[in-house]
Amino acid sequence: MEQFAGLTIVSHGGAGGSSSQSDGCRAAALAGMRTLEGGGDAFDGAIATVVVLEVDPRFNAGTGAVLGLDGKTAELDACVMDSRARLGSAPSLACRACATLYSSPGT
Repeated sequence: MEQFAGLTIVSHGGAGGSSSQSDGCRAAALAGMRTLEGGGDAFDGAIATVVVLEVDPRFNAGTGAVLGLDGKTAELDACVMDSRARLGSAPSLACRACATLYSSPGT
């Protein structure tokens, strides 16, 4: 959890994570804070936070995702919703369903 100018970002590495992964969660929250400090909004900060978790192989997301029954494929999905409809319909929905080629489905 990181705080900046009255804002708080909380990130977690999922159920069953250990305290040895807390540095990854902290790095994710700090990435979100840097985005906010740089003028990004909450939407941008949330994406920046999640991307850090997705590229850390210790977490069951992105590059660390659990493989399917074939032992080769990771089926992932990620959604971001924005009430201002920046990305399409209202509310906006950008979704990568069953992304097998993306290292970070949130981007």
